[in-house]
Amino acid sequence: MQDRNIKDQASSLRAQIKKSTLQDPEQLPDVLPPRSVTHTKRKKRNKGFSYLFIRLLFGLFILLLLLMITYPYWGASLFGSLSLDGKETAQETTGQDIQGGAEVIVRENTIEETSNHQSQPNLHVVQETDTLLSIAEKYYHHQRYIDLIIQENQLENNTIVVGETLMIPKRESFDSNFQE
Repeated sequence: MQDRNIKDQASSLRAQIKKSTLQDPEQLPDVLPPRSVTHTKRKKRNKGFSYLFIRLLFGLFILLLLLMITYPYWGASLFGSLSLDGKETAQETTGQDIQGGAEVIVRENTIEETSNHQSQPNLHVVQETDTLLSIAEKYYHHQRYIDLIIQENQLENNTIVVGETLMIPKRESFDSNFQE
């Protein structure tokens, strides 16, 4: 019985196709194009965008790992110098710098960064991490000028205070008086 139903279904489908071809002979083309031509006309799928979101997450993960690895090298200096609204606060501590031999006294201060100090190249506002050695290296690229900074600012006991403004003497005026 099932065999008979299959034959009846197939014959009914054939009859439908014959009817449609007799009514619209132009609807079916005489010769169908080859399969390769049909597939070339089909829109190609771009494989690059299939996993774009996953690639983006992977890239961010790698960037996060690199930042975590390099944080000890740049993090303390970068985030230590940043503050809100251009103000810095420091705690009361006293420390001895080994390299510079200068004692740094830090007081509870609120220092506003002004453009006056930045526009004058011969003034330097002492920060928490500054020493006489670091200041001399910054402006003169040599440590022998520490004595010149001490003489110009009449510093006692090689002591500088956070927030203090130091006069940085011009290099040319002291090179003639300074002997190595």
